[in-house]
Amino acid sequence: MSLFPQRSADVRRYKFINWNVVLKPAQQEKFEKVITAAEQAGYLERLYVRVEREHRTVTLFPGQHPVGASLRKQGSTAAEHGAALVFSQAKTGNVAVLLYPYESEFMRQPEKLIVWRVFVGPNDVTQSVIDAAVADAFRYWRVSSVLDGGSRWDRWRIGMLRRRDRYQSAEKAMTTRPSLVARAVGAFLAWWPVAAFVAFSALVTVVTGWHDFSDKFGAAFHSTSTAAKESTTTSKTGRASEAAAAPSTAQDR
Repeated sequence: MSLFPQRSADVRRYKFINWNVVLKPAQQEKFEKVITAAEQAGYLERLYVRVEREHRTVTLFPGQHPVGASLRKQGSTAAEHGAALVFSQAKTGNVAVLLYPYESEFMRQPEKLIVWRVFVGPNDVTQSVIDAAVADAFRYWRVSSVLDGGSRWDRWRIGMLRRRDRYQSAEKAMTTRPSLVARAVGAFLAWWPVAAFVAFSALVTVVTGWHDFSDKFGAAFHSTSTAAKESTTTSKTGRASEAAAAPSTAQDR
């Protein structure tokens, strides 16, 4: 056993290299596409990308916009600001994804931010992870905006993210190394709505097919029962006729 192992230091150095060479360019490219799509869709606010090399962060954020006349200062206009999606790498090489809400004098969220996920390194931040983080960021911005408020699904999803945030602060998230169990639980909580939707769709398909089968079986059973009843009725009618005819035959004799 070596007293001076180099593996940990090498892994940390590789994480920094992967951040600069792979993840940071991928984030910038994705965010630029989001900005273009938002402009084409007529999004209410212009989006920006900020890259801070010294802090090892890549941020997607909307600008501030007015929300009405200020109640604190006569003759001025209140604005909401502060919303952001931040990917940040710690000194340990971990990568934290942070969601910041809108805030204004009219509305303020109970938390300063939501720690969306913490990853062991840049290699764990895949394209699908970036897409999911962007989607949740827009949900958080809608929920925290005075001008929107978000849909029922948006509010439910943000409530789940609040409960999932076991770090409660950016400082704790950046200094905590996620365990294997925490990573598995985080992955499950991040993707289980999709799995639930697929399972629900499959259940609906099965139930619908079962109802079709039940209807057909019920119809067949009903027709069989009806035929049996008709046969029984006919048999009884025939016997009654024979019984009525028997006395007449006896009298004739």
